[in-house]
Formats: sequence, structure tokens, C-alpha cells
Amino acid sequence: MKKAQLSIEFFLIASFIIALAAIMVTTAESNLRSAEALDKAALGKAALDAATGAINLAAVGGNGAQSSATVFIPQSTACFILDKNNGEPRMQCDADPSLEKRVSGRALYSPDLKIDDSCPPSNTRTGWFRVIARNVDGKVQVRCEERN
Repeated sequence: MKKAQLSIEFFLIASFIIALAAIMVTTAESNLRSAEALDKAALGKAALDAATGAINLAAVGGNGAQSSATVFIPQSTACFILDKNNGEPRMQCDADPSLEKRVSGRALYSPDLKIDDSCPPSNTRTGWFRVIARNVDGKVQVRCEERN
């Protein structure tokens, strides 16, 4: 009788520990995904702010002005999306396209802005980029160069 009771108690305690471990792993995994999304959003926002600063500097510098900034685009992040719908143009980053988390940069001073195809709008090109903005006859042209 004692051995059977000991066996039952052991299995009850073991199943409780396994259930507790499963709950802890699930919670930790969820928190990790949230932290990664937040990290991508912060990196995307920093990239947009640096690029916007370079673009705005070229815009206010007048014809022939050129400015650049080095930015980091995190993995699976789509950046340099131009949004002109809210009255003032802004660039945006999809920090996590699956969760629809989008961050916006500061307002752009140039209404006539052309972002070249060399800038990474798709989430396949990530890493360090040099954003070069040049004012040509009052219109700012933006191109990007990959850095290693």
C-alpha cells in the first residue's frame, strides 16, 4: 500500500512540474517575440530618423546640396516606404510585416522626393546602408549603397 501511494504522489508532483515548465516556456517564448519586434521597430525608427535628417539637410541646402547617413536595416524589415497620405510626406518602416507594426520617421521637407530602387524597400535586403540625398533643381533624389 505504501509503494502505490508513493508512486501516485511522485506522478502527481512530476506532472505538476512538467505543466509549470510548459507554461514558463510558452510565456518566455511570447516575451522573446515581443522583444524582437520592439528591437526591430527601434532600429527601424533610428534608421528612418538618420535618413530623414540627411534628406532634410539636402532639401534645405538648395540646388547641388548633398548629404549622407549610414543606417542599419534589421532582418525581415521593410524600410524606406514613402507615405504622402497624411499631408506631410514621411518615410515608414514595417518593423514586423506579419504583425503589421509600422514606424514612421520625422516629416520630410521636400515634397518632390524620389527614392531610388537601390534603397531596400523589401525585407530581403538588410544590413548597413549609406543613404545619399542630393538636391537637384529643388527635387531631392535619394539612393542607397550597401556597406560591409
